[in-house]
Amino acid sequence: MQTIDLPSTRAIVNPGGTNERFARAVLKQAQLTVHPDNVTIFQQLVDGKADVMLTDASETLWQSKQHRELCAIHPEQPFLYAEKAYLLPRGDVPFKAWVDTWMRLQKANGDYQRVLDKWLK
Repeated sequence: MQTIDLPSTRAIVNPGGTNERFARAVLKQAQLTVHPDNVTIFQQLVDGKADVMLTDASETLWQSKQHRELCAIHPEQPFLYAEKAYLLPRGDVPFKAWVDTWMRLQKANGDYQRVLDKWLK
């Protein structure tokens, strides 16, 4: 992080979430821009308007596949631990049980890893 947190570094984050909180906590010298649009933020990097973006490891892998000009830096060693999750309607216990079972099966039979490999690697 020390090689990123320099006064000459132009960092960019999306507003209001964990990415912004993390960037504000660790970047004390870098120029930090909060970009209002999660869809076009990556184009800011491609266009040279920012040098670095701090975001989820999975997002770095996905966006580096979408924009070959970008690269994910050590996504296998994220700065913080966080898990992704599915958001379901509250109180739908049978559906939650079905989704939990489906996820366990996806991981057990290798389909989950194949999806990760296809879309994020």
